[in-house]
Amino acid sequence: MRHLLYIVPILLALWFVDQCLSRDRSVGWERNAMRGFEWRWTKADGRSVLLIGSSTAVDWLPPEYLAPLLGVSRPQILDAHVNGCHQDCAHAIVRRAALEARHFKLAILGVNQFQQCDDLHPKRILQQHTLLPTRDWPRALALHARGEQPMLAAGRLLGNTLSGAYGDTAFLQSQWRDALLGPRDAKQAHRWYTREAPPKTRPFCDYAPARVAYKLAVTAALLDDLGELSDRVVLVLLPDASLSQLADPSRHAAWEAHRAAHQQLAASRPFVTLIDLSRDGARLPADFSDGFHLSKRGISLQQQLFARELAAAGLR
Repeated sequence: MRHLLYIVPILLALWFVDQCLSRDRSVGWERNAMRGFEWRWTKADGRSVLLIGSSTAVDWLPPEYLAPLLGVSRPQILDAHVNGCHQDCAHAIVRRAALEARHFKLAILGVNQFQQCDDLHPKRILQQHTLLPTRDWPRALALHARGEQPMLAAGRLLGNTLSGAYGDTAFLQSQWRDALLGPRDAKQAHRWYTREAPPKTRPFCDYAPARVAYKLAVTAALLDDLGELSDRVVLVLLPDASLSQLADPSRHAAWEAHRAAHQQLAASRPFVTLIDLSRDGARLPADFSDGFHLSKRGISLQQQLFARELAAAGLR
């Protein structure tokens, strides 16, 4: 028992250091993005349209553009997106809406092809941990069991609970790197650890069954929960720059698998309308500002296509 007492001051010291590093769990790029979401969520009362997803889904669908298309006023649309918010993050937001007994006439969710592969990026776990109601943790862990590394996901969720510094560790690493070694130009950041810059790769998911099992399971749960709290759901398949590489048989097959999976998800849920913007819209490199965000030209193409598809679905 006496030996256990030695652990107490050690744990207190670790807690104090963690609080200092994380500024009471308030510092970091990803926490800042979620603070923006939290501010918008305070205005959720009385909204009839829910818009969720990441920046790729919402940057070109601002409420000012959507409102006249849907025949609602601008204040009726709740922009509940979070930058980098994949399906499990969006599901956490929906579970929060369910906890608060909210109801919407329409929910719009955009998904990217590259998001479908299991991605245990630390910020995804931070988003899920921050936004998901505590009562729904068993639900989240059951879904993570479908993933490639369920124990790692569970461990990262626990890590976020125990340590604020762990949650947005990439920010803290960059902050301390610059403080100790001096700031570096972003284009030269690799010089801290390697002489040659690592090759830039555009995001892409090969759609191997084991790699997409988790995200597809989350998408199914997300759509089911959206069906409980909204009258209609619009599931939007978003394009990315890999559409310019469909001459590669593996890329073509992955995109077809992506479309087929979501067609099946929508077909089994009468309240879901699938809008596929990956066939006739943006697909050239000039249509994107990077691998997945749209350029001005791409935004124009996608908005026109979205308006046509929305009208064809009887939602305009």
